[in-house]
Amino acid sequence: PNARKTRRSPRKRTARLAEGDTRTRVASQVEELEALGARVRRRKLPLKRAARAVTEAIARNVRARRVAISFFDESRTCMEVVDRYDCATHRHRSGLRVPVAGSEALLSRLARNEPLDFPDVKKVAFLRGLGESGVLAPGVRSVLVVPVLAGGEVAGALSLSHEGRPRTWSPLDRLMAIAGAQVVAAIHEGERRERAERAFRDSERIRRALDRTASDSIFIADRSC
Repeated sequence: PNARKTRRSPRKRTARLAEGDTRTRVASQVEELEALGARVRRRKLPLKRAARAVTEAIARNVRARRVAISFFDESRTCMEVVDRYDCATHRHRSGLRVPVAGSEALLSRLARNEPLDFPDVKKVAFLRGLGESGVLAPGVRSVLVVPVLAGGEVAGALSLSHEGRPRTWSPLDRLMAIAGAQVVAAIHEGERRERAERAFRDSERIRRALDRTASDSIFIADRSC
């Protein structure tokens, strides 16, 4: 029997080509971020400089007004903005402190490694309060937040903000934000490990100095036993 030929409509064929182009572009952009992370770790750039590089890289590939990276302070009652890049003015800002009181529900969602998509911040009381207090820049309407996970816990967040009409963030936006957060998390974890190792070396150096100079016996007790 003759095989029955089916013809695809030009519209469907165009859609499939566009989908393939999008996947290729997404893969290329994610690879760019991963390569950036490898360069940053190899050069051992401090977190603030690395954050500036990441926010600029995301801004080149995502249509957003601002890209920001924040981390919890030691008390976990505030988040400090390590870098906030304005894509329109090409300016960086850091040092802002954002109180987290009243945002426990949002933080619990971040702890599940769940990107948070807010098409309209005016409908979210916590974000609306940040806008009124000046933490969110004037005019911000939509926000995408992804967690920065380090050591199995939420260490901070990477956010994209949009001005104008309410906006639902695309899968490409989410992938880029997640990739950027993973790069920053690796750098943050590396810095934290280096600080711990440095503290251990310093304590060992002090202990050895005491051993050499102490005139009395030193007894060390392990209370965990």
